[in-house]
Amino acid sequence: MEGAPLHEIDLDTPRLGEWDALIRVEACGVCGTDLSIVEGRFKAPRLPLVPGHEAVGRVIEVGRAAEELVKPGDLIGAYWVHSSCGNCEYCLTGREQLCMERRVNGLDHNGCYAEYMVVDSRYVARVPSNIDPESIAPFMCAGLTAHRAVKLSGLEPGRRVAVIGVGGLGSFAVQLARLRGSRVTAISRSAMHLAMARSLGADDAVTLDEASKLYGSFDSVLLFAPSSNLMETGLRLLKKGGVMVIAANLDDVPSMPYRFTLASERCVRSVSVGSRQELRELLELVGAGVVKPIPIDVMPLSKANEALLKLKSGNVRGRIVLKP
Repeated sequence: MEGAPLHEIDLDTPRLGEWDALIRVEACGVCGTDLSIVEGRFKAPRLPLVPGHEAVGRVIEVGRAAEELVKPGDLIGAYWVHSSCGNCEYCLTGREQLCMERRVNGLDHNGCYAEYMVVDSRYVARVPSNIDPESIAPFMCAGLTAHRAVKLSGLEPGRRVAVIGVGGLGSFAVQLARLRGSRVTAISRSAMHLAMARSLGADDAVTLDEASKLYGSFDSVLLFAPSSNLMETGLRLLKKGGVMVIAANLDDVPSMPYRFTLASERCVRSVSVGSRQELRELLELVGAGVVKPIPIDVMPLSKANEALLKLKSGNVRGRIVLKP
């Protein structure tokens, strides 16, 4: 990130396809995946590229078919998936984020680090009008991924869950797990993040050093901290038969002692963002006030490089949001 790799340029507005909509971006969340793309860990298929996939914007213009779904003036949100094939087993079962032909905002398609963005109207969601766009933007990826992770973990009322890493994604997971009636323990190295987790409803909040006292205590573990070394910690926290869901970008899967980790029917699952239907479900909860926005740090779009450096430093309480 050092050296300010992002540069402002003027781009022509592309011609809209039949399902496309042009939005004026009002807010864009800054995600760790953006940093991975900018630094080359996720290889961009083409350059120049506009990053960003946590978009909230106002519809300006629509394609012919898009008129069925959105209208000029609508406030909508776009997420990781720009489009998918619509015909494969994943698309036909509401899991378009797994489609082999999916196109991704901010990777395959220009994203929302911009004043304007073209979205596919079939892959957007209307956003609540009672919450400002800056607070809604982080739900487009961080909130959605947490929502999907909680669903995959099999949480039920009375079950115990450990949330490892309670920055952006983890802070949403604390709320969503509590909503399912589970008892939530937040785990982090950061006192700031532990305090935030308590304010969002965590029943307990402990440091990583303290977590070793809780080995074998949890029905589910949600790993949001991007550290491969924490996989073993997460598995040791599980009860026999428990489930760990990994919702972090890990570089590799480390070697670990089988008997104390995967043995005794413990299970590991990964999560890939979520679907548009799950995004719409989540935003209904947000609009109803059941799930709250997390703390945000709003920065001008012109300071996108500074925002990514701040994210890389780890000195972010909740989420950074860029405003054009």
